[in-house]
Amino acid sequence: MAEQTITSFLQSFYDSLHRFADAFSRRRFWKLYLALLCSVYCILTNIPQYTALAHGQSRGIAIWHRIDHQIDHPFAADTSNDPESHEARLTFRLTGPLLGKLLPTSDFLQRMKGLFVIQNLCGILFFYLLVCFAERHFQNRLASFLLPWCFAVLYAGKTFFCDTIFFFDGLAYLSLLAAVCTRKPLLVFAAVLLAFFTDERALIGSGFVLLCHVLQNRGQKNRMAVVAVISAVVAYAALRFFLQWRFGLYTPSSDVHILNTAYHTYFGYLLLGAFTAFKAFWLVLILGLFLIRGFWPRTIYAGTLALVTLGGISVFDFSRSISYGFVGLLAVLLYLYRQRAQATALNKLLLVLFAVSFLYPVYDVHRHELFITRSPLSKYLETKYTPMPGDRNASSILEQSTH
Repeated sequence: MAEQTITSFLQSFYDSLHRFADAFSRRRFWKLYLALLCSVYCILTNIPQYTALAHGQSRGIAIWHRIDHQIDHPFAADTSNDPESHEARLTFRLTGPLLGKLLPTSDFLQRMKGLFVIQNLCGILFFYLLVCFAERHFQNRLASFLLPWCFAVLYAGKTFFCDTIFFFDGLAYLSLLAAVCTRKPLLVFAAVLLAFFTDERALIGSGFVLLCHVLQNRGQKNRMAVVAVISAVVAYAALRFFLQWRFGLYTPSSDVHILNTAYHTYFGYLLLGAFTAFKAFWLVLILGLFLIRGFWPRTIYAGTLALVTLGGISVFDFSRSISYGFVGLLAVLLYLYRQRAQATALNKLLLVLFAVSFLYPVYDVHRHELFITRSPLSKYLETKYTPMPGDRNASSILEQSTH
């Protein structure tokens, strides 16, 4: 009896949500409203370091100065920073600094504030494009309503509104998503190339962009979008070679942490960092390994997922690196929602995965450091830190919240 009552309640809740989503999506400008709602949710559950922006006291102040220098001299070789530092690896990450050139100011702090505003606007556009993608390909009103909320509880959606260090991951994510949402070859080429010059990690993530266009073009003769993705990779390599030859730009090499003899020290953080990138939505990625059919789609998917995962755990910042594979979620959902008979089951699966991910906090794990985003109410609560077993070098938790 109790089981029937719970089942009836859950079905009633699902039906009510379906009706609400259907009514909501009939409003004028509903996509924009939904994107704004998701953005406000991300802001309220992250509490960016506005005080750091106001007073220039960010823990990433060295990165700020490097970006400020790049804005003024984007093609100048960096000789002042430690080759092992993050700042030394920003040489070819030019998208953010070039956007900074558009700001009508040369003041250091005003530039940082302007870049943060640009990131927030890009976040709104990111959620808007997610809704457009779902509406076009899923042809399911509830799925179109749920998809942006699913990303609002993941690092890929939150980073636009909490990144005051300016890793610019959000700009790369937006560029990769834009490349998926259009089938015009020139726009695909430009968006993917822009992502590459935001962060090199986008090179691996672009495999899922390629897969999305392969899936969209199955049975069609026009496959220029696929060619555009491959051409962007070639163009990026050529442009990097040219910039190195013409301006002496280079990125210093470094040890890969997975080969470090002390890597076992960070194994607990590695698992946490890998999980928190997609949380419960790892289930969707795992399902893709078994459900996607066709030699090339399955090969591209499995190969890219392996590269994203192994590449992500091989560097210092696990969570944000693995999150570059977020387009893989879209690729699997694109494939599955085209099987119309499964739409209701997929809607329920998305709802369950969202609920589980909503309850789990967002961590940005950097080897043995946890960068936590917290809600407004929790800023008054004391957070205790317990080192992982075997962690002899554990640092304190760095919280992204206002005080």
